[in-house]
Amino acid sequence: MIYLALTAYSFFGESWRKGRLSDTRSLELYRNHILCRDAVESICDYYVTDPTSELNGVHYPYFIGTDHSVAFVTLSSVFEQGISASARIRLVETKSGARNLVYEETPLLHQYIRYEDSVPEYAHQIVLFENVKAFHIRYYGVWTYHFNDATMDFEAEYRWLTEYYGKDRKAVPEIIEMTISSDSGDTVMTLPVKALNPFKAPFFQREF
Repeated sequence: MIYLALTAYSFFGESWRKGRLSDTRSLELYRNHILCRDAVESICDYYVTDPTSELNGVHYPYFIGTDHSVAFVTLSSVFEQGISASARIRLVETKSGARNLVYEETPLLHQYIRYEDSVPEYAHQIVLFENVKAFHIRYYGVWTYHFNDATMDFEAEYRWLTEYYGKDRKAVPEIIEMTISSDSGDTVMTLPVKALNPFKAPFFQREF
């Protein structure tokens, strides 16, 4: 709670200084930022599979992160309190030709996610930033494992990456950094993923 309060105050102060919270719409966007931050920090290592490895019981965390979009499962739904949800952050073009950064979500109630399936049909959407000129994401997480002769054990090597796939890394990232560029400058949102949250648990559902 203290951490969320401090980060929210810090973000609010920066936005106020840049003159971004001057009207009701800006305050609504600020509220959306806080909701999105909570959802990202509660990303869950939701385990899925694909048609080729399903029969063998091979599964991995559902996380698809590219330079310009990210899809994941969160335990902190923005729209359905108390349940997990499938979520995505990406740029969407408006009718006027401008681009908004949006957070999309749908509750994980009766759907089964696999990597090879089409993306979920997202039921809800909120706008995080309007009139975005450029949007980039990078991820801090496990890059590779190497054997340490001194400890006689495998150790993880961490790096910043522009792509991060749970299927390849067998993990979700520890930090997600989003850079949003607009006419008023760049905004950087650094969001830690609380992987050690004791309330998290891997989910795995096999289709028969």
